[in-house]
Amino acid sequence: MELNNFQFKHLEWQKRFDNELSKAPNEFKQAWSYFCDGDIATAEKSLAMCALAGLWPGTASSILAFFELEKKNYYRAIELALAGENYGLEFPGYWYYYKSLASSYNFIDELDKCIRVINEAIDFFTVEDSPSDLSGFYFHKSNVFKQVAGPLSHNIDGKSQSDAKECIKTAIECLCKSLAIISDGWESDVKPELEGIARIAARVGIRRNDLPFLEEMLEIKEITNQYFSDSHLVELCVIVSFNEANNNVETGNRVDADLWFRRALELAPEEKKDDIAFKGIVYYLTGVNLLRLHNLKGSNFYQMDESTINIRRDIKSLWNQSVRLYNSLDPGFVADFDKRMPPGLTESVWNIKRDPIMNLM
Repeated sequence: MELNNFQFKHLEWQKRFDNELSKAPNEFKQAWSYFCDGDIATAEKSLAMCALAGLWPGTASSILAFFELEKKNYYRAIELALAGENYGLEFPGYWYYYKSLASSYNFIDELDKCIRVINEAIDFFTVEDSPSDLSGFYFHKSNVFKQVAGPLSHNIDGKSQSDAKECIKTAIECLCKSLAIISDGWESDVKPELEGIARIAARVGIRRNDLPFLEEMLEIKEITNQYFSDSHLVELCVIVSFNEANNNVETGNRVDADLWFRRALELAPEEKKDDIAFKGIVYYLTGVNLLRLHNLKGSNFYQMDESTINIRRDIKSLWNQSVRLYNSLDPGFVADFDKRMPPGLTESVWNIKRDPIMNLM
């Protein structure tokens, strides 16, 4: 949305809000005045009296719910917001109702209810033509779906990856709808959210063609190309897969570590020197993990059953690739790379060459 159009609509909304507020009982107006002056304690007492006296009780209860939200009393905030809905809301009370209820459900991890309320808010502010509030609730909806997708995305099993992928696609769409309404100042306000969502998207294999809705959002094309281009998502996928593999190694889950290492290898490029050296290390670590996963040491190492032979061949193949990439680089570059990413590629290749597995057929 053009900034001038956004500002015009926001001013129109504010005029309507003020006009509706002028119709309130005097007692409510006084309570509102205390609120606007920052005297929250007095405003809280005055609004409670309004609710008890039936003077705009729905809106009074919804603002009281917002106060409880700010104090992190989430269950009380929900109670007051629902009471406000039962009383009936005046126009100025809707934002406080939706904000208090959605945020409180979010904080107590009742995310299904949170999404339901946010969807109602989006419908309301779409009809009432408030782009500022619409942008805010799309942002909130995006964040909730990111919360669901994040933990799932760390699991490499098919169902978790599939479920996380659907959730993060919704998160991306909602965040981009928010930005399409108003993107002014996005680098300070929205950049961290975009970075987090892009990492999750990369972790579950999202590609640009999974996000067809972006093609219609021409006003934010520069932003979406920065975070959701195929080149950026693939680059991120290599990094996050490598990190996931190492995290699984640390926790002793070498089966999943192997899957994450191989995903990184599948996508890691061999174009720039840094890419080549990095991939060489990934090949080495994938082999090390496989060696330890199958406990190939001592007498186990020399077993001649078909399964063990195939594992040894796999490790040797991985390590040969690491040596190949090492040999393609000049020694000066490798020495510099080793300092930047210790223990480095040189030590990896040295470990490979002295390992007895490389002498076996």
